Amino acid sequence: PEATEAPPSATPLPTATPQPLPPALIESLPAQGGELPLKGPITLYFNQAMNRSTVENALSGQLSQTVNFSWVDDQTVALFPASPLQPDSTVNLTIDAPASSAQGLGLLSPVSLNFRTAGYLTLSQVLPLPDTIDIDPTSAVVAAFNQPVAPLGAEPSTLPAAFTLSPPAEGRGEWINTSTYVFYPEPALAGGVQYTVTPNPSLTSTGGSPLKEARPWSFSTAMPRLVSVLPSTEIPWRLDAKVELTFNQPMDPVSVENMFALLGPGDSPVAGASSWNDDLTVFTFAPQTLLERATIYTVSLNGQAQSRSGTPVEEPLRAQIITVAALAVAAT
Repeated sequence: PEATEAPPSATPLPTATPQPLPPALIESLPAQGGELPLKGPITLYFNQAMNRSTVENALSGQLSQTVNFSWVDDQTVALFPASPLQPDSTVNLTIDAPASSAQGLGLLSPVSLNFRTAGYLTLSQVLPLPDTIDIDPTSAVVAAFNQPVAPLGAEPSTLPAAFTLSPPAEGRGEWINTSTYVFYPEPALAGGVQYTVTPNPSLTSTGGSPLKEARPWSFSTAMPRLVSVLPSTEIPWRLDAKVELTFNQPMDPVSVENMFALLGPGDSPVAGASSWNDDLTVFTFAPQTLLERATIYTVSLNGQAQSRSGTPVEEPLRAQIITVAALAVAAT
């Protein structure tokens, strides 16, 4: 057989040497047109390693002379204002073409960024509402803000109070989330008193926004008063009945016990034992012996009986009751 010739070997084609691309800004945080915290930062992300000094020197605009640079890496830099920016204002920032990559290539064109700084810190909700009256003295006082004030994970003892009360009240205040502060009176607020709540003028948001205005608001607490008397004074009482007085707010036990009396014929006091519920709003008096049948008794509470905060009750109590009749045949 005839020998076959080997095919000629393929000649490799020349390949182009990849050329480096010019640098570009691929993202900013906040995004273009976004809200900028007053303390910053503005974080810039480039598509490649940059010559840091050229970027810093190429910055122009409102922050160019008053900014601190913090490079995360050669592609990422955070710009921190040297002092807090003005709330609710526009910030313009330009990175000029001389900014270059680590390989010496400059930006194709300047990059312009616009931001809006965060607005002022303001109260968005308060409780009790301004100028309300007859508020339960055990109610909490609440202030909610439009921006976070308490940093996440902060030690509670290091956080400022959101407001003060006048007259002063004992209790504890806490930030239940980053923007809501609650004051729990312990003991209850004084009854029949107008309280003024003054926001803390030095409060700032976590982004540095100051409180726009520290306008106080006021509310008035309810006077201490009896809500109910049991058993009802309109029906004959059982001979083993216990007197139960319910108040609209915590009372001073000693004051109430000294000013209370269950009086029998001739206004003779009935001996008995006193007790209270945990909230000091319900007083119970249990006579030591059974009451007499078909007898008129008087339930009395002097108007000097005081709430836990020392405010006398709004109205005294003096009511007559009658016990069940003597045992008799009613019908045959």
